[in-house]
Amino acid sequence: SSSSSSSSSSSSSSSSSYDGFVQHCGGIVDFYRERKDAFLQSADRHLSGLCEWRAPSAGMFVWIKLPVDDADLFIKTKARDAKGLLVPGQSFDPHDRPSPYARAAFSTASLDDIDTAVKRLGRLLREHLEEVEKSGGN
Repeated sequence: SSSSSSSSSSSSSSSSSYDGFVQHCGGIVDFYRERKDAFLQSADRHLSGLCEWRAPSAGMFVWIKLPVDDADLFIKTKARDAKGLLVPGQSFDPHDRPSPYARAAFSTASLDDIDTAVKRLGRLLREHLEEVEKSGGN
C-alpha cells in the first residue's frame, strides 16, 4: 500500500510541474504579445508612410523595409543607437548583399524603450530622406 501512495504523489507532483510549465509558457506568450503589440502601435505612430512591415504571426521580431538601399550602412552611420533594436537584413544573407530590410527585436526592450527607439528611428529616417532630397540623389 505504501508503493501505491508514493506513485500517486509522484503523479500529482508531475501533474503540478506540468501545470506550472503550461502556466509559465502562457505568461511568456503574454509577455511577448504585449511587446509585439507595443512595437506595432509605435510603428503605426512613428513609421507610417516611411517603412513597410507586417505583423509577425510568431517570434520575437518584425521585419521592416526601410526607405534606403542599404540598411546596414544606414544603421552603422545614422542609427547606431538603434543597433540593439535593429539588425540589418544583410546580416542574414549568405551572400552579404546590401538590403533595405532590417529585423527589429521587440523582446528585450521595455514598452517605453520600444516607443522611444521607434520614434527615434522615424526621426532619423525623415532626416535621412531630407538629406537625400537636398543632395538630389541616394
